Amino acid sequence: KIEHNTRALVDLLTPVGVKVVGITKATLGKPEIGAAMLRGGAAGLGDSRVSNLSRLSGLAGSASRTLIRSPMLSEARDVVRTATCSLNTGAAVLKRLDEAATQERRIHDVVLMVELGDLREGIAADDVADAARAVLGHASLRLIGLGANLACQNGVVPTDKNMDVLTTLVTDVESAHGISLDRVSGGNSATLEW
Repeated sequence: KIEHNTRALVDLLTPVGVKVVGITKATLGKPEIGAAMLRGGAAGLGDSRVSNLSRLSGLAGSASRTLIRSPMLSEARDVVRTATCSLNTGAAVLKRLDEAATQERRIHDVVLMVELGDLREGIAADDVADAARAVLGHASLRLIGLGANLACQNGVVPTDKNMDVLTTLVTDVESAHGISLDRVSGGNSATLEW
C-alpha cells in the first residue's frame, strides 16, 4: 500500500515537474517503509532524526537522504556522515557543517529554509541573498535549493502569492551567483491542493 500510494503521488506530480521525497519520520525510519517509497518512485527519503536516516542508509536507490530540519551544532558530524542534505537556517550551524564535511572529506548539500508566514522555521526573505552567499563561501557545502514550510504550525497554506515569493527568491539567488538550484521545496502534502 505504501508503494502504491507513493506511486500515485509520483504519477500525479511528475507531469508538473515535482519530485517526491518520502518522509519516514512517522515510522522512525523503518527501512521497509523507505524501500516501499523508493520502489514507488520517490526521488529520495527524508526524516527529522539522524538516527532514522542512519537506518535508511543501506537501501538501494536511496542516494538522497535529507534531514528535514536544521541540525543541532552537536550533531554536525553525524549529519554529514548520514544525510546527503539538510534543511538549514543558521550561520553557526552552516559553519559547523562545513567543518564536519571538510573533516569527513565530503560535500554536504544545503537547502536554505525561508520564512513565508507559518512562523515555524526559516530566514527572512530579505536575508536570503546574504545567507546564500554565506553557504557558497563554504568549501564543503553545496547550496542546492531554497524551501519553505507551510501549513505546519500556524495554518498558513501555500498560495500563488507566497509561492511566487519563493520562486522570485530562487530566481534572484540563481541570477546573483550564476548557479542553478536543483530544489525548490514548497512544503509537504498540504501543497497538493495548491
